[in-house]
Amino acid sequence: ATYTIQVLSSTSATIGGTVRLRSHEYEDMANVQLSSTHTLDQVTVSAGQKAGRDWADAVLSQIQLWERDDVQGYLAKLYDGERMNDGMLRSMRRVLPVTRTRMDWNMGGHRLVKTLNDTKTK
Repeated sequence: ATYTIQVLSSTSATIGGTVRLRSHEYEDMANVQLSSTHTLDQVTVSAGQKAGRDWADAVLSQIQLWERDDVQGYLAKLYDGERMNDGMLRSMRRVLPVTRTRMDWNMGGHRLVKTLNDTKTK
């Protein structure tokens, strides 16, 4: 998470943030990657009459509130067990071709290396 703090006075500031999430899952020889960004709306925090430590506590309190309520709620919604297992990941998986056989991706690489080596020796 990245937080942006703009000081308005000795007792108040605006704070906003962005949470970037990258997730990777490997299942049955298939890779699925998820990249997501969640923006935290700017709010104004104030320390009352005192500056210094109270101001820092107000900023920290807002960040903790976001992490507890907003970010954790976003992650729970994003990684909802039923939705993630049955819907989202399944829709991202590659379907097998009509022959129902997996592609041997290394075969093309081996052929390329052989061709390059043959060309190099000529």
